[in-house]
Amino acid sequence: TSDSSIKSWAEDAFIPAQGYYLWANSDFTDIATAPDATTTATVADDNGVALRYGPEDTGTIIDSVGWGAAENSFIEGSAFSENPVASQSAARSSATDTDVNADDFILSIPSPKNSAVSGGFISPDPVLAVTASPAADHAVISEVYPDQTGANGDFIELYNPTADAIDVSGWSVQILSGNATTTDKVEKKDFVSGNTIPSSGFFLVGVDRYAGGDMTWASGSLNSTSGATVFLVNGTSTIADFNDQRIVDRIAYGSGAGLQPEGAAAPMPASGSSLERKAVQENDCVIASGGAEYAGNACDTDNNADDFDQRVQPTPQGVANLIEPRSAPDIPQSFAVTYGTTTMQAMLVWDAVADASGATSTMSYELSSATSTNPLGALTTVTASSSASVAIREVDIPFHFSLIARDRDGLASHAATTDFTPDPIFREAYLYPDPRIASTTALELRYDAYPFLPQWPGGNGWNLVVAYLNQDPPAIPQFYSDTQYASLPGDSVTRQYGEWGTTIADALKFRYRNCSGVWSSDVTAIILPDSAGQCSSAYGGIRNKTLQWDQLEDPSVIVSLSQNQTQPGPGDYVTVATYAYAGYNTERLVAVDHRKYYFQSDVPVHQSPTAPANPDASFDASTGLLRLIWDASTDADSVDWKLQYEIAYSTTTIADSDWAPIPSAGASPDENAIIAGRPFAKIPLESGTAYTIGLRAKDDFGNTSDPLMVSFTTPDAQL
Repeated sequence: TSDSSIKSWAEDAFIPAQGYYLWANSDFTDIATAPDATTTATVADDNGVALRYGPEDTGTIIDSVGWGAAENSFIEGSAFSENPVASQSAARSSATDTDVNADDFILSIPSPKNSAVSGGFISPDPVLAVTASPAADHAVISEVYPDQTGANGDFIELYNPTADAIDVSGWSVQILSGNATTTDKVEKKDFVSGNTIPSSGFFLVGVDRYAGGDMTWASGSLNSTSGATVFLVNGTSTIADFNDQRIVDRIAYGSGAGLQPEGAAAPMPASGSSLERKAVQENDCVIASGGAEYAGNACDTDNNADDFDQRVQPTPQGVANLIEPRSAPDIPQSFAVTYGTTTMQAMLVWDAVADASGATSTMSYELSSATSTNPLGALTTVTASSSASVAIREVDIPFHFSLIARDRDGLASHAATTDFTPDPIFREAYLYPDPRIASTTALELRYDAYPFLPQWPGGNGWNLVVAYLNQDPPAIPQFYSDTQYASLPGDSVTRQYGEWGTTIADALKFRYRNCSGVWSSDVTAIILPDSAGQCSSAYGGIRNKTLQWDQLEDPSVIVSLSQNQTQPGPGDYVTVATYAYAGYNTERLVAVDHRKYYFQSDVPVHQSPTAPANPDASFDASTGLLRLIWDASTDADSVDWKLQYEIAYSTTTIADSDWAPIPSAGASPDENAIIAGRPFAKIPLESGTAYTIGLRAKDDFGNTSDPLMVSFTTPDAQL
């Protein structure tokens, strides 16, 4: 109600135009800016200051400000409600004066300016508002499970949000039924020596019939029918009253006149559910699930109804669990894939990841794969291993692998990724008009080494190719070579598709010579033996049905389509699936090739045979026949035993029209020893004549070798 002067002026003192003037307490020396004036006066909370022209109490107030709980005459409009604390000031927010202190001032970082500063208003740096954290600074009850399922598996979970372990030896957990109104009905369980809640860790009390926990309380009960109050007490004697200073934390839930909550009681959880304390994230209490699943349970606003939430799937945690909050595990490093073409197995490896305790043995890894045809992929869990083998069932299509590391409590890392594309089954494949058989089509598969088909680990030495016309290869998991068999133990589908898959829809049918020496016709499966021993006419079954071994001498398989079907034409294509013979007349899928091999009108280029070599010519004057013997030709992409030979001879120059198949001829027993299995020809020549003789090989695609040229003069006839 009366003034107390801070500083008065009896002689001239100036504030520069658009500038400042600074007063400070004379004892305050820790200031970088020299005051224009000092006195011994001080400024207090809940007060005000004014610039008055004239005597104390009565002079004209030029400007003033009141703050905090001030109620004096220096307030303009309404007081600025804050009392600045250490390292804070009350500062005018702008050069505008609304005559309302609450609007004109803000909390600021002190920035004193003296009369050396001029040139206009300088905006103060505001102090950002700081909200008090709702996080507890003591041990709390983090989850309670009053089991209502009939199993009586109650539990009480404790959490330590502090930076140090809390020794709870000599503490107790105490329970009071919701209908009890005095402490004489309290039940309790004492902790024992050595019981400790780790920093940022948990402690689990198993109640009634709960199996497990860091401490068991078989005689306890969480009163699942109505409700109860659970107390965490720093002491082992029963609480004297509900304001006992030893009560560290409490939760009341359910109903009952005797409940003693912090604030309001939490509702009774549904059967099978628990009550879990919320987590604190960015100074807010949030439900401890989803992104806050591993953020701890530190929320404590002293209101049980607000601090706890129902958890449908209880998650009891104890000393053995990892700390919370914690960061996600590291992303697995060095994630790479190697691929075995023949086994169709992708081996994936990565560096082991440690959990929050530094252990790697408790980590698990989740591996998923996806392709353009299977975008969701399959999930494989590999526990405590830093490698995995994955069966590949598609080729020549990009695979995307994703790997996450998950600690023993379920917290997952971000994903590591790697990509690879399995090599195609065939180097090249062609569908074209078969020049060897009129009105048929040939399917030709070229490869680098035999056996070229990928193997199934349970295979028995035979692999099969099935080609589909104008469709993506259906992933038929298995088919059967004999319809007389019923389903066998372990079969996942009923046996079907006739003998060697003859009734598979849209599968092309083939005709080829098999190992029994006859022609297989209208079969959808091209059966390929892994070795010569799998091809035999002495046994029944698949050994007879497979493609004849002598047709596999070159790095290609050429098979004609059966004529009992519509032949492909321009615009048509085939896709391929491969199978392995698994025994019991069962073929299991190994791989599918989604590439489209289109029909082409031209026969693909085939290499010519090698030229015949090392000729041996002799003339029999008695018969007038020249016998010519040579080393057989070979062909890199046609079966050698199908090669034919053409011969031409002339006393002048050989013309194209002179070439003709070698005439058939027999050999005497004496000649057989000379011929020694090599090809030979016998041609009639005139005596005493010089000839040019040409010899060439021709494959079944019409390609001819370079000619072998021989000059020979027959002897004169003997009289």
